[in-house]
Amino acid sequence: MGLPKVDALIAACVVFISVASLWVAVRSSEIQQKTLAASVWPYLEMGTSDTTDNGGRIILFTIKNQGVGPALVHWMVLSYRGRVYGDARLLLRACCSFTGPVITTTVHGRVIAGRESIDFIKVLPAAMSAQQFLRIDGAAAEIEHQACYCSVLDECWILASRKNGPAPVRSCGASPIAGDRL
Repeated sequence: MGLPKVDALIAACVVFISVASLWVAVRSSEIQQKTLAASVWPYLEMGTSDTTDNGGRIILFTIKNQGVGPALVHWMVLSYRGRVYGDARLLLRACCSFTGPVITTTVHGRVIAGRESIDFIKVLPAAMSAQQFLRIDGAAAEIEHQACYCSVLDECWILASRKNGPAPVRSCGASPIAGDRL
């Protein structure tokens, strides 16, 4: 008579241990996924600069991966006063009436390694007058940046200069201006 109660108690303990083991396994898997995602997390930032390291004049637009993992940039666009530009020369002409030489680097389709930066627009001092420099430097604060990038785990974000940090998205999709991007 007492044996069925012992059997029931043992069975209940086995079920409890099985459920607890399953919970631990699921929780460990979640922690491992988060650890992996953190170890390959890219974090892009964009900025502008108007001086060189030695104090000279230059106009630089830079994108930098402050994260630890590589970032695949699917698209990047710039806008000025609500109009989107995929070409740096057109942007500088529209914002600043600048038609001089501009050094550009393509960003879309590139992989930016952790801690790597790319100067994607560069206007050298010899290419501009003091008045042009001031015009471009003043307009730089009004030029908005937007880029969509993904990690190696296909986690994606949109970086917008008017937002506080990148916002997660399901995927990058098409550029806001098809066929015309930096």
